[in-house]
Amino acid sequence: PPVRFKQPLSDLQVWERDLAILECEVPEDSVPITWYLEDRRLQPGAKYGMEEWGTKRRLTIRDIGIDDDGIYLCEMADGGRSIAEVAVK
Repeated sequence: PPVRFKQPLSDLQVWERDLAILECEVPEDSVPITWYLEDRRLQPGAKYGMEEWGTKRRLTIRDIGIDDDGIYLCEMADGGRSIAEVAVK
């Protein structure tokens, strides 16, 4: 069975043009993760900041717009996943 997250993602409510930060914690430092919005894989860049330190994993979504509203996933290589809803106001 997939390994469990130490700390899953939490749902967020954010205002347009604001910043959203999603955080989760994986079981071990070395566990790689992939971020998704619905079924679209997210890439680091001007829009998305992705950070790892120790077992913590953080996704920063900059300049929130109505398009950013939806279900975000943090997925570990073994298929374990954590899900959060980001609601844009």
